[in-house]
Amino acid sequence: MGRFFVVTLINAWFNLNYMSGDEVNYNSVSSSSSTRTSTNAKVDINHLISRARADEKKQKKENLVFFGLIASVIAITGIIASL
Repeated sequence: MGRFFVVTLINAWFNLNYMSGDEVNYNSVSSSSSTRTSTNAKVDINHLISRARADEKKQKKENLVFFGLIASVIAITGIIASL
């Protein structure tokens, strides 16, 4: 029963973080970007850099959670095997 729970937890985590993808409404993205380019010809580099840094932080956090989960699964498996 413990293995089933761990496998279910890992599958749920993968489905939420890696398999679902981002839901994007392409109609709103294309219409807003076309109006923005006609009124604003300049791109704010600081905004782009901050967005890239935020994405990197999010990715680091996801990686830490993933490796922590894997390490805990290995530790739990070792404890169960040693009993």
